[in-house]
Amino acid sequence: MTNFDKWMAYNDSLPSPNAYISWGWRFIVAASLQRRVAFGADPKNGTNPLFGNMYGILYGPPGTGKSLVLTRVMEFLKYHKKKDFNTVHDKSSEQEKLVIEKVEQANLEDAEASTMKLKRGGEKVDATLFPYAPDATTYEALVDSMSKAGRRINFTYMNGSGEPKMDIYYHCSMFFCLDELGSLFRKKADSVIHYINGLHGCPLDYEYKTKNNGEDRVRRGCLNFLAGTTPDFMEEISNDKLIGTGFAARCLFICATKNRKSVSDIPEPTPEQARYRAELLAHIKNLAKLYGQVKFTPEAAKYLDDWWIEFDSNPKNRINSSPKLIHYYTRKLIMVKKVAMAEHFSENDYGGIQNNNMVIEIDEVKRAIEILDKEEPTMHLALQSETDNPLAKVTDKIFHYIGERHTTTMVDIVMEFWKSLPQGKKSAEDVLGHLIGTGKIIEDSAEDKITHKTYMIYKAI
Repeated sequence: MTNFDKWMAYNDSLPSPNAYISWGWRFIVAASLQRRVAFGADPKNGTNPLFGNMYGILYGPPGTGKSLVLTRVMEFLKYHKKKDFNTVHDKSSEQEKLVIEKVEQANLEDAEASTMKLKRGGEKVDATLFPYAPDATTYEALVDSMSKAGRRINFTYMNGSGEPKMDIYYHCSMFFCLDELGSLFRKKADSVIHYINGLHGCPLDYEYKTKNNGEDRVRRGCLNFLAGTTPDFMEEISNDKLIGTGFAARCLFICATKNRKSVSDIPEPTPEQARYRAELLAHIKNLAKLYGQVKFTPEAAKYLDDWWIEFDSNPKNRINSSPKLIHYYTRKLIMVKKVAMAEHFSENDYGGIQNNNMVIEIDEVKRAIEILDKEEPTMHLALQSETDNPLAKVTDKIFHYIGERHTTTMVDIVMEFWKSLPQGKKSAEDVLGHLIGTGKIIEDSAEDKITHKTYMIYKAI
């Protein structure tokens, strides 16, 4: 049973859509790798390394289970404490053990100094292994949290004489989860967006000058974030031009319109689910020990090169032709590499730093492409405002109408939504064509029991 399967089984009681749940796990893996594992180059001294960090947005109407998934993600990433973590292993020499001990102690002191808080009654809150922004709702909160997210890790490399040597790597990695993306845009929205965009590539040094706060500088910064949002809010910020193409192109919009099932209560985990949880938590703790460069097998590298040359040569290869996704598609190769990394380390930690394997197989590349292909038909919905398409709102309403009735006809739809359809039946046909094309409904035929005439019906999938 894979770790991904364990995650899905652990969250089986949630009503949230499968897409939300599955991307929750990929985000956990990406956030656990921080700025320590990179494609194409060594994280410390290499040129143009590509890290696996992700910006994800769960998009859907209120009540679709976004917060349930975000809560589980946050619970996992906050679970491990810095004091319970070390990278000593059996092959460490006595001198290395002393160095590692000092590195871990320095990490703990830095973490405690920056994140220690007091609960009621004076109980201390331990610093977490993976730094996070507890209140990432303002630009100041993001900057302050990032400034306190510094960590060190020791790693072994081969020197010019072919001898193993230990070195220390410093990075500044942070994640945050938000129930509502809108909380980021309450004030200084431009500064927040510039900051997030600037850290997406995990630069060696990121500097950003503000009008009133001077210059903010981050050394080896890396940001992961996952947030939920609704159609109403996305329409609002789209119309107000708050989200530009740069931000949208860096985000993965995971769209859903309804829960996968209805539940009256979420039960306590079964013993089996509790075991899965413990195994997954142990896995991400091992991921925190990894450092180094990720490479493709020759077969995987050739497959990816050939796929990208073919894909990028013709816009018709894009699954979604919406102009809203033009900039996403120019970055799809980067997205594939990040998802391939998440797929690889979802299942592999190799017992920590002494046995790590950083090679991506061809099957993991193919799976990453398939995963993105599956989400792309609906990605544009999060970026589609009412001003762009007057049918945007009524499309969602018609989809829910079909789902509630199980089956319906064109006549029923036109009669129910006549005032919202600018061109009557023509508009209804456009909406139904879109819903069929994005795989949300299917078209079928039925026979009238009295006249025996055949007519078309529509069903939600």
